[in-house]
Amino acid sequence: MASLTHLCVRLLSGHLVYEGLRPRSLAELRDKVAATMGCSECKEELVFCSKDAVLDSIEDADEQITAVRDKVMGLLPELLKYASYGEYGELPEHLWHAREHRGLLLAAVAVHGHALRHASPELRADRVLVLAAVASNGYALRHASPELQADRVLVLAAVASNGYALQYASPELRADRDVVLAAVTNNGDALQNASAELRADRDVVLAAVASNGSALQHASPELRAVRDVVLAAVTNDVCALRYASPELRPWCCRPW
Repeated sequence: MASLTHLCVRLLSGHLVYEGLRPRSLAELRDKVAATMGCSECKEELVFCSKDAVLDSIEDADEQITAVRDKVMGLLPELLKYASYGEYGELPEHLWHAREHRGLLLAAVAVHGHALRHASPELRADRVLVLAAVASNGYALRHASPELQADRVLVLAAVASNGYALQYASPELRADRDVVLAAVTNNGDALQNASAELRADRDVVLAAVASNGSALQHASPELRAVRDVVLAAVTNDVCALRYASPELRPWCCRPW
């Protein structure tokens, strides 16, 4: 239960801007926080959030609350709620202006990478914003601009976080050995999104089946007939046997 007398206020950065007795009103709290920040002119811009709600009254505050300087930034909890809905959370009209607010989106994608899908086309091409999104969830690469889906450093960060993000990389990067190795090491099934040449690369396939034996199904027919590749896959997951070449299935069924 929150203290009825004590209050701690931090900025989104985590910087402490007030700690002490709970003021009698949000207006009084604005005065105190603005004085600490040394920006009396920004007082009216301050918005206070408690958990996932913007405060309308000091009585609704928990002991720990967050202060944001921009009124739009006060929409962060609501924006994150729509980000968590995946592909089904379309923004309501009163949040449309959030698409253009870089600071708000930076704060949102740091918590939930999928918030990138609510950004404007211009901000989906913002490299810093997209890097923050894929660091949070590599799958957010799907919402990046085509130019950034072809950015090798950014794609490497995405697939290292979530191998499945490889499917949203440019064709050139799906044929990049280092990128594909990073993806299949994270999730072997990412092999299905690699170029045909890399699905026939023994080292890439071995890395994939070491992560997920069933990734054998995405290897080239030639490698599904290689004994040590199949052995690595079925050692990880015996059910991968079904993906071995017919010639090796009788051998795989014998004890080793």
